[in-house]
Amino acid sequence: MTYDFHGGWDTCTGHNSPLHVGSKDQGDMRYFNCEFAMKYWRDNGVPSEKLIMGFPTYGRTFRLSTSDTSVCALVSGAGSSGPYTREAGFWAYYEICTFLNGATKVWIEDQKVPYAYKDTEWIGYDNIEIWSKTSIFMNSNASNPLQFYLNASQPLPRLIPYNSVK
Repeated sequence: MTYDFHGGWDTCTGHNSPLHVGSKDQGDMRYFNCEFAMKYWRDNGVPSEKLIMGFPTYGRTFRLSTSDTSVCALVSGAGSSGPYTREAGFWAYYEICTFLNGATKVWIEDQKVPYAYKDTEWIGYDNIEIWSKTSIFMNSNASNPLQFYLNASQPLPRLIPYNSVK
């Protein structure tokens, strides 16, 4: 599993699918990233050609409890419900796209993922830049990688070869 590493169950903000460990990750949180998950399974005997990495086309939202908007900012819980998904702390990509208009977008350099915030709402999400970086990562860490994306508007994941995402 390479998604849902962070969400409204946490006490501070975090991207739901960070590619790498972050500088603010401490203790067990250092394991909550795609790179660790994929290498863990490979190093423990799973053949690289059997590894599949997910792209979540949804985001996890948080309700900020202070003026801090950074990674690991304190939160009071999950963010608001999306107008279509209607689940607190979970927005489909098309709901995120609406939110991004007028939101401040930030790139988390060490984890290679974006987040955005507006007022007290904070969301980690994936975009085309992370898809490209993940494809490069998979190309160098798996002999025959496949990736799938999870789309809130479709009932089943779609498998795509890593090299078809550019």
